[in-house]
Amino acid sequence: PGEYGLLNRLDNKTSGIIIVAKSDEAFKRILENFDKTEKIYLALCYNLGSEQEGVIDIPIAHHQSDPKRMVWVLESESKQKYKYRGKIQHCETKFSLIQPQEAQKIWESYLPSEIKFPSELISKNDSTNFTWIKCSITKGKRHQIRIHLKYAKYPVLGDDIYSSKDKKNSKIDYYALFGVGIEGLN
Repeated sequence: PGEYGLLNRLDNKTSGIIIVAKSDEAFKRILENFDKTEKIYLALCYNLGSEQEGVIDIPIAHHQSDPKRMVWVLESESKQKYKYRGKIQHCETKFSLIQPQEAQKIWESYLPSEIKFPSELISKNDSTNFTWIKCSITKGKRHQIRIHLKYAKYPVLGDDIYSSKDKKNSKIDYYALFGVGIEGLN
């Protein structure tokens, strides 16, 4: 009793939709179906990768010594770049590169008109350096999308932890990662 409330979370500098139940009954009903829901995100990323779409199913874990970071965990210890601590968390991120017009269309189909699409983040001159990516996840793990996109060579703009480009010169002071919608809730 009294445990109803927040059903999902977002990283500190990520904006987007969260679901809050207003009663125990609503919390239980939503929770029954929540594992079947698909969370939809848009990310503006550095365009360093080569894949146009795919599924990233690399497990992640907490960094051995840095509490702010997660690391990906590879099957072979000889390929493992970072040491980790704690339990390995299996997670999956579906992604596809999309044009800015499609990103805006997705944004506007999920969000109210008062929440404007952030078209000012990149100019037409930047279009080869950056790309919009549509991501979807079912269960979310800490930093999952950010670290998976880094693994695929599409680090999120504004991410000072997983994008080495943003440690020195960030264009924005938040992550260009937006939770825009949730599908599958009845």
